[in-house]
Amino acid sequence: MVFDDVPGSIKHLSIVFALCYFGSSVIWMFLPVFFEQVVDNVFLVGVLTSIPAFTTLFMDMPIANMIQRMDAKFLAFTGVLMFSLPGLIYFTAFVPLLFLGKVVEGVSKTLRWESGWFLAMTESNSQNESESIAVFGLGKSVAEIFGPVIGGLVIFYFGFRHGLILWSLLGFSAAVFFYKYLGFSVDRLSDAFSSVFKKKTYSDDWKHLKENWESMRWAVMLILLQSFLFSFFWVAVPLMMEEIGANYIEMGVLFGLISIPSTLQVYVGRWADKVGWLNAVKVLSLILVPVLAITAFMESIVTAGLLILFSMALTISMGPVLHSFFDKSVDDSVEGEMVGVLELFKHSGQFLGPFMAGSVASAFGISNSFIFAAFLSLLLFSGVSFVSFFVE
Repeated sequence: MVFDDVPGSIKHLSIVFALCYFGSSVIWMFLPVFFEQVVDNVFLVGVLTSIPAFTTLFMDMPIANMIQRMDAKFLAFTGVLMFSLPGLIYFTAFVPLLFLGKVVEGVSKTLRWESGWFLAMTESNSQNESESIAVFGLGKSVAEIFGPVIGGLVIFYFGFRHGLILWSLLGFSAAVFFYKYLGFSVDRLSDAFSSVFKKKTYSDDWKHLKENWESMRWAVMLILLQSFLFSFFWVAVPLMMEEIGANYIEMGVLFGLISIPSTLQVYVGRWADKVGWLNAVKVLSLILVPVLAITAFMESIVTAGLLILFSMALTISMGPVLHSFFDKSVDDSVEGEMVGVLELFKHSGQFLGPFMAGSVASAFGISNSFIFAAFLSLLLFSGVSFVSFFVE
């Protein structure tokens, strides 16, 4: 059968994330357009989109400590349940609440992803690790293909608010599925929570970080750059589509199509396991440079969409590969804590990406933001080449 070697818990997590992200993907890629209508300022759209990643910067290490000390499934469940709330908050279209909704997104994202990545990495094995991690993200990827297509139709015929309600309903359904099929334990919850406020907790983290930094520093730096580049699309793509005249149905079809490459991460993971993780990222990032540069000059919806599709395929495929490189660099005994460091760097990139996309688009135009993204890809290629030749 397909994916026989992938642990069942990872497959169940994939289904949970499929439900969760099907709800959000109905509307999430359209949010920059919705926010622009509400606040009428492209720079603020970038700021709003960057808030979840900024919020997580303050939570990555505390949540990682709790993961290390208790059942990670409980934290993942809490994050999934919280993810059903932003749709209701955005429904109000009240500007201060838009900021609150993005903060809730950030909190839930930290809980979901740190716990999910930890479970995926600890329950997989070195022979098929990239494949298992890719399967973990497969449900999310499939949801992000079909969600925007349905979302475009819903928004076109009924408006944004119906999509926001659908987000909340499916988010709650994901939490119910998690509880029924994965379950969780609250053992050691109070001890884990109290450890967040103990000085010794962070002195131990600092000690473990110093012990592992030499081996893991290049992995987290490369993940920072990849996250910066990937999150740049969150603002640049919907605003570019609006600028060249795409309607909501056309946007929805495009947003669905550009999510298809996510489902190919499994096969890219297998290829990367064979040719070498860094070699794979070098190839992907180098090809991406001219593709992004050409996209900046496109005015046709179809041509721009095809180029964006290819760009997203290349960018998304780097994620599981770089996570495998990180996992190899960290001792299993402290991996839960070091996942917090990993997420800190990743979320730093995800904060910078939308913020810079909004800033560049506001100052120089949305097309020039793709030129900036091409520069980021060239920087990533240079970093991977350096690590490959002089470190590994």
